[in-house]
Amino acid sequence: AQEGKMIRIVNAESLSFDKERGDAQVLRGNVICEHEGTFLHCDTALIYEHPNRMIASGHILITKGDSIRITSEKLEYDGRTKMAALQGNVKCVENDMTLTTNMLSFDVKRSIASYFSGGTLVNRENTLVSRNGHYYSGSKEAAFHYDVVLTNPDYTMRCDTLRYRVNSKTAFFLGPASIVSESDSIYCENGWYDTNHEKARFSRNAVYVTAQQTLKGDSLVYDRQAGEGRALGNVSLMDTSQKSVLYGHYIEYRKDSSEACATDGDI
Repeated sequence: AQEGKMIRIVNAESLSFDKERGDAQVLRGNVICEHEGTFLHCDTALIYEHPNRMIASGHILITKGDSIRITSEKLEYDGRTKMAALQGNVKCVENDMTLTTNMLSFDVKRSIASYFSGGTLVNRENTLVSRNGHYYSGSKEAAFHYDVVLTNPDYTMRCDTLRYRVNSKTAFFLGPASIVSESDSIYCENGWYDTNHEKARFSRNAVYVTAQQTLKGDSLVYDRQAGEGRALGNVSLMDTSQKSVLYGHYIEYRKDSSEACATDGDI
């Protein structure tokens, strides 16, 4: 890899050289370094001109632009690849999004934060937990894998793979997913859910369940706030209170009144 610009020392209370550490520059006290527009703050740092590398500890702070701030206890930064490895109480903050983990890899050039040993993303009322995750600052999107749980005051969503758009607060599931609240639950294997407006579309073995009704179809369209659902394709509505099953190609269901309308054709 080409070295490009060298890591620049902006401030330090003391500077010395340590030949036992490969001619490293030893910086102590209110250390501030800069590399191609990104600032790295810490208490103590070792700067290696060759291969353009920084090892830091104590009150780590990375700032890029006006929005991204990352804090941790330890940092290793490679100026050639522009990759930062952070450890210990890592927190990445951008606007109303906060990502916390114990180990984070940050691609400074592309503004991509990744974790592989468990992390939590909080976006206002939504909390996302997973084993692996990636946050893309440029597109304001995140991808989560393995044991993914999204918790909202009104429901809990579980799946194995999920993409999340931070600005619109919309979740996209790619595989089996369940959404459970006190009054109903939904299962599907593909779809999206707008957590801000509580509107969704589910497909692949989609099932909507309330205390007395079970609605199935190839595709479900759901509006939680309105309490309305629509199912299309191979639709069935089972009502345990009425001991009845309704079949059709298209069904509309209203939760509050427990009313349903079915047809064999499209509406």
